[in-house]
Amino acid sequence: MNGRPRLKERVICILVPQGFDPLRLAEACYRYTPQIAVGARSVFLEVAKCRRLYSEETILLRCQILAKRFAIEIQIAVADDIPTAKAYAWYQREDLPIEAMAIYLDPFEDLHSSRFKAIHKTSRIFRQLGIKSLKEFLDLPIESVTARFGREALLARHQMAQAQESLRRPWPLFKPQQKILEGEEIEDHCLIQELEPLLFLLNVVVDRTLLRVRGKGELLIAAQFRIQQEKYDDVRDFLRVWNFDFALPQYTASGVVDILRERLNRDLQRQPLSSPVKKIEFEVIRTVASYGKQKSLFSRKEEEEENLNSIIARISDRLGIEKVFFASPVESYLPERSWTRSLSTPSEIRESLPLRPMRILKEPQILHQVDCYFCCKKKRWKIQRWTGPERISGEWWQGDEPRDYYRVLTESEEELWIFVKPDENTYYLHGIFD
Repeated sequence: MNGRPRLKERVICILVPQGFDPLRLAEACYRYTPQIAVGARSVFLEVAKCRRLYSEETILLRCQILAKRFAIEIQIAVADDIPTAKAYAWYQREDLPIEAMAIYLDPFEDLHSSRFKAIHKTSRIFRQLGIKSLKEFLDLPIESVTARFGREALLARHQMAQAQESLRRPWPLFKPQQKILEGEEIEDHCLIQELEPLLFLLNVVVDRTLLRVRGKGELLIAAQFRIQQEKYDDVRDFLRVWNFDFALPQYTASGVVDILRERLNRDLQRQPLSSPVKKIEFEVIRTVASYGKQKSLFSRKEEEEENLNSIIARISDRLGIEKVFFASPVESYLPERSWTRSLSTPSEIRESLPLRPMRILKEPQILHQVDCYFCCKKKRWKIQRWTGPERISGEWWQGDEPRDYYRVLTESEEELWIFVKPDENTYYLHGIFD
């Protein structure tokens, strides 16, 4: 062993209400610490190794905020070991009663479990004998505990002694769920059949979902939303399903809800809900790894990127993913091959490049010159002024010929981008300047 002192454990215990799956909260806390354990009604976070990133007060506050977003009441405490942290959280005090010895037997088990029946009985006997706290229990001679109170009391005493000596208890493996699903059941007296109250609940459900997705260090890229309606006799499709493939990864609940609102608004206008909503569910279908960047305190660049991603996703959901893209430059001599479709924001081009039109035709169109007019199909332009030429060499290894490009100002104040091949007399329309 080397001479370095072992880092002391600091454990946060979060007790959740009966019926709430603690794994959901644990996944949302995964972004704060990689060492997590889940019990029957508890979540344990080891925070000593994260002390350079967060203070204990900060993580305690963040956990309480997360609990509010999951709409649950929690009990929370911090201590040097797992059982003591749970005991502090359970009893909300540091002078622990004798009944807390059950926690030291197995802190990951529910205290109301039948396996603790014997130790609960022993606790009552201790209280009848006047031993009301764990401190008084630890002051008893070990021989009297063994002889008078049996195996369970001796095991609890041994576990408490280990905790006092800072002997670390093995942490069970925590593995986030592969499937992330959040839902909300609607009570019978709350009749929801309109979009606005539905969106209010949807915002809550999506927010909880993204908390769990971000906790795993991921971003949402595809999801499914389901509405379960009351099963009336005249209702054929009591289960309505919408699938969403986002053009770009989504980080915020507000951006996702905006996309869902537009799709639901269109679909429910064509086919309204035929009975009250009984339950809604939002399921994650696919995620991608997060960018892993720290948030800048002096720039709004991250917020601007998130807003841009949300806008692009909304437009692509309306028009189709294939119709929304950035024109990213690629190396090519010919203008029609010098860009490609991409959904990633193009990097800045610092080089000084010749001005190019915003509208470039997929294929150059032949222009017919009649006196001072250019004609293309059914359209005609009167020529006012020429500028050029600009020689653009073709890619000779692919059999391309060089081109001479001109900017032509027309009487209608449109500026055309045309070219002619040196060995030909035919003009081609290739783009229009805006």
